Amino acid sequence: MGSSEPPRVQDESWATYQQWQELGAQVRKGEKSATVVFWKFYGEEHETEDEGTENKTGTRCFARAYHVFNADQVDGFTIPGLPQLPDAERIEGAELFFRNTGARIVEKGGRACYDSQADEIHMPPFALFKKADYFYSVLGHEIIHLTGHPSRCKRQLGNRFGSESYAAEELIAELGSILVR
Repeated sequence: MGSSEPPRVQDESWATYQQWQELGAQVRKGEKSATVVFWKFYGEEHETEDEGTENKTGTRCFARAYHVFNADQVDGFTIPGLPQLPDAERIEGAELFFRNTGARIVEKGGRACYDSQADEIHMPPFALFKKADYFYSVLGHEIIHLTGHPSRCKRQLGNRFGSESYAAEELIAELGSILVR
């Protein structure tokens, strides 16, 4: 779905300062951490009976904040080798179809999205997908988002994650991508 900025994160690996050091990497001076919260729910549900009250059930929870850095913020870390899907696996007909849409498709980063401000699609590199079908399936989904641009179908469905309009746009993209496949 559209976003105000294209994704800047090149790798999806996150770790604390100490974890990066244990991996032999060093967080660069001046880098800012992101805070994540780890939630754990534990304990058995139990019933309590107090005079004059009804039975109650509940669980306990634990929350802890961690300050983490992305792999792009450290030196001395190489992304672990993943099996690479060779370019020879690209499907000529699919390539031609998507090229003929006129969409600007940028293959970089670690996640797929349609950037409505730049009117371009960001896709992880083809080589990172396990199968060519997966790449084209995701690309088809993003192509449908691209059709909502004001210069095309002019869908005014919003882009706030969790809203009904966002859900409607995601449904349109999923159904449309089925037709593209």
